[in-house]
Amino acid sequence: MTRYFPFLLLIICAGLVFSAGCISNDADTFSVGLVVDERSADDPFNSQAVNAFAQLRDEGYLTYIENTDSEDEVVSAFASLAEKNPDLIAGIGYTVEQAFFDAAKENPELRFLSIDMDYEDLPENVANVKFRGEEHSFLAGYLAGMMTKTHCVGVITGMNIESTRHFVYGYKAGVEYAAGERGEDITVLLDDAGSFYDPEKGRLLALAQYGNGADIVFNVAGNTGLGVIEAANETDMYVIGIDADQNYLAPDNVLASATKSIGQTLGLVIRGYADGTDISGQVMTLGLKEGCLALEGFGDSVPSNLRSKITLIENRIISREIVPPVSADEFSVWSP
Repeated sequence: MTRYFPFLLLIICAGLVFSAGCISNDADTFSVGLVVDERSADDPFNSQAVNAFAQLRDEGYLTYIENTDSEDEVVSAFASLAEKNPDLIAGIGYTVEQAFFDAAKENPELRFLSIDMDYEDLPENVANVKFRGEEHSFLAGYLAGMMTKTHCVGVITGMNIESTRHFVYGYKAGVEYAAGERGEDITVLLDDAGSFYDPEKGRLLALAQYGNGADIVFNVAGNTGLGVIEAANETDMYVIGIDADQNYLAPDNVLASATKSIGQTLGLVIRGYADGTDISGQVMTLGLKEGCLALEGFGDSVPSNLRSKITLIENRIISREIVPPVSADEFSVWSP
């Protein structure tokens, strides 16, 4: 049975590491491996993970990074890491999920850490970190709903999977919340690119949504979403970024970004393992309350009073006064 790990204990363990101003006693021998899928190497997920591993390496951890460029290479990379017998093997996101899961089952003596993957039956040697993506997506939807002038906004996903559906329904609920506040109807356009690796597909889908009346599009498409941002820049429309602050890609067009602190999360969990906190077989669910999700990097076009309203709504989500939906069934009965 999957068990849910109390996040507070991890924070306490990590806090001890940070407050001491040094790494744990085991850090000089603790080893950790990571598979990077270079088909999306420049998306925010992978870039944050690589940066986190660089920091861990600077602190004295022994780190292994396997770079891959195909599904076959992903499988081989996990096998190669297993042969190195590290203390922990990490995998990030949907694109390496199946190979990660297979490697964990084939190597029950090793410990694995998955970030943002979906399992019906979590292996006992795997710790899984999930994010309540519906929370910061709700904030993104509220921002879009309050900023739209055409009463039409969009969202583009990379793959129609559980985690992206959480984003979609959280976003739609946020738009609905804004529509209720405005006393106006707002249409939400939805398209799925069918890939996290196709920026051109993302660009074309975004151009179509802008052409169909949307003036703001939420990018939930990983590397494909780089094309969504490009389309916003081409058409001088607005876009909401994903996973990391993407304002630098189009400063005049990115309203804000729904960020995930992948690097911080990896660092906390790995340092916890090095310090003796083994959460194998358990699921950690993180969100706004834990500081692992945010809507940030606001562009100059977002007025200060709207930013203040977003902060108030964020607090209502943290207090569970607002509980964003994560599925079509929940959205169908959800009300502001």
